[in-house]
Amino acid sequence: MDVLTLCQIVEATFVNIYDYVDAMKRKKPVKLFATHAELREDALGTGEDKVVKFDRIYPKPAAKASFFLKALLKEMMSRARRVRRV
Repeated sequence: MDVLTLCQIVEATFVNIYDYVDAMKRKKPVKLFATHAELREDALGTGEDKVVKFDRIYPKPAAKASFFLKALLKEMMSRARRVRRV
């Protein structure tokens, strides 16, 4: 398999990085999402019920430090609508 194909596979993989790391530690299957929208909905909630699950957000600096995890990073909120932790 060539590098371009691997990049395309990773780009099309939608997984919560926190859940992925936890599943690897526990040797359990990880929950995959079919689309970016499903991953975003799981992480951020929907409609009136939008509650960011901060306890399931992997630290961005730690994800960026790992070549593999960095490849899995996806934009979850537009820069204009960032949610601030209180």
